[in-house]
Amino acid sequence: MNKNTEDIKNTERTNIEVVQREALTLAESIISTVREPLIVLDANLKIQNVNKSFYDTFKVHEKETIGTLIYDLGNKQWDIPKLRELLDEVLTKKQDFMNYEMEHDFQQIGQKSMLLNAKRIFRKDIGTETILLAIEDITERKNVEVIQQEALTFAESIISTVREPLIVLDANLKIQNVNKSFYDTFNVNEKETIGTLIYDLGNKQWDIPKLRELLDEVLTKKQDFMNYEMEHNFQQIGQKSMLLNAKRIFRKDIGTETILLAIEDITERKKAEEEIKQYSFELERSNTELEYFAYVASHDLQEPLRMVAGYTQLLEKKYKDQLDDNAKKYINFAVDGAVRMQALINDLLDYSRVGAKKKEITKINCISVINRILTNMKDVITTSNAQVKFNKFPEIYGDEVQIERLFQNLISNSIKFHSDKSPIIEIEAKGKDNNSCLFSFKDNGIGFEKEFSEKIFQIFQRLHTKQKYTGTGIGLAVCKKIVEIHGGQIWVDSAIGEGSTFYFTLPMTHRIHIGYKTTK
Repeated sequence: MNKNTEDIKNTERTNIEVVQREALTLAESIISTVREPLIVLDANLKIQNVNKSFYDTFKVHEKETIGTLIYDLGNKQWDIPKLRELLDEVLTKKQDFMNYEMEHDFQQIGQKSMLLNAKRIFRKDIGTETILLAIEDITERKNVEVIQQEALTFAESIISTVREPLIVLDANLKIQNVNKSFYDTFNVNEKETIGTLIYDLGNKQWDIPKLRELLDEVLTKKQDFMNYEMEHNFQQIGQKSMLLNAKRIFRKDIGTETILLAIEDITERKKAEEEIKQYSFELERSNTELEYFAYVASHDLQEPLRMVAGYTQLLEKKYKDQLDDNAKKYINFAVDGAVRMQALINDLLDYSRVGAKKKEITKINCISVINRILTNMKDVITTSNAQVKFNKFPEIYGDEVQIERLFQNLISNSIKFHSDKSPIIEIEAKGKDNNSCLFSFKDNGIGFEKEFSEKIFQIFQRLHTKQKYTGTGIGLAVCKKIVEIHGGQIWVDSAIGEGSTFYFTLPMTHRIHIGYKTTK
């Protein structure tokens, strides 16, 4: 071989070595700059090279890494069954792998979720095989996916458990999901619902102009709606009154918009409102009739009674010397009847006026009310030797005139139906809850059988003879009406010879029964 030929060959070898070195340098540069962790293994699975990202991610350093069997790395933390399975497949079956998922709990860095790509390469420069192992740390992504899945599961659970019908629509107004309440209320099934354009649902029964108007506003003006009222006559289920809430949501998980449509079926409520309107109309008419009755009773009825009593008494006075005992007795009966009739008319007037007109609701100091009653009843209390005991009461709200009448009727009742003992009346009150107060009026009177505990509140009901106990049988009916108008309840606990305890509730807030105007 001459010198020129040898020089040429040497030059070629030098060029090849330069190319090889440049290729290796390029490969090492690629390895070092790749952002995901990268390992280069030899045919014996010893680590030849790793990049900076590997050191940073898995908290190892060069001295314990290069030349180490991969399974011994990090005090054998890398002896992972799924990693062995992957590398065995690569070596024995000469098969590359993409997106091989693996999880492992590392001692220093904790739980990691990873995607592995493995590629087997035969390197002519060293005459052996090399395995490239790229590791993508997907721990955060998996955590996000878990959170997203939990959120979706939670959202679906909410949808399924909400009592009102709920629809989830995509951006094209196709139904993605509905809850059980929707199926039950509108009598449709899953097969004809999911994936259907909402206007086509139920054989196009949902093609409702007001619904189109609502959804057009939501989509075009990106506006949410609350309490959008709509009525429609469905073929299968009849007329429905509905309140719709619509909310537009951009879902990052699917990169598009979703519309939530909540439907409250207010059909029964609307019917009830109509019934209340009708009832209010009837009540107003009844109140007008009661007012007319009150006018007639106070003028046209009482005047003749006064005349009967007056002329009868005049007859007795003028002709008393000419009347025998029977005649005088008959005259007394007539006068007594007229007086009792006048008392009955007055009590009926009281009963008819309770709640007949709107009253003003105010805060009431019950102690002041009771003290005022005791002052007015001083003579009766003294004559009967009665005691009225009471302590502090919570403040309540109501019509003070009516409440005073209620308290006075109950105190008078206890004194009237006293036993051989002097009357003792104990009045107590305590907050029942945040909205109402429970009162009790307890006496030591004659009492009555338990079976009459409801009948006693009916108008004209008397449990005792009028000869022994005066009265018209209206007082407790008035009490019941006053309590109920204030939104409360009244009941009694009694037994013969053991007295009676009247219980009732009254409001502790300014929101009182419909028909009253309120002031705070």
